[in-house]
Amino acid sequence: HVSSCTMDTYSSTVQPFDAATYFKSPQVIIRIISLLLSIVVFACISDAVATAYGGHCAYKNDSNACNYGIAIGVIAFLASISFLVTDALLDRQDAAFKKVVV
Repeated sequence: HVSSCTMDTYSSTVQPFDAATYFKSPQVIIRIISLLLSIVVFACISDAVATAYGGHCAYKNDSNACNYGIAIGVIAFLASISFLVTDALLDRQDAAFKKVVV
């Protein structure tokens, strides 16, 4: 039945987003710390490549080692952002919906 699936059915499970409670939760604080650490990893390796050795990698002059470190830093940054967004979106949902998604 189409009439039994109205917007009221779905909107009753969504709560308003509360930024203050969201940013105070321990899970979000840890994710923000991991986001900052991924920026530190990326910045340190990029700086070592660009300035210290004139564009050559500081790790035994192997460009693959520096590229790997930079890639890990970027992937960690993107993963942290995606987890923060996912947590924000799922924070407003009820437990039954979270169970289905996770």
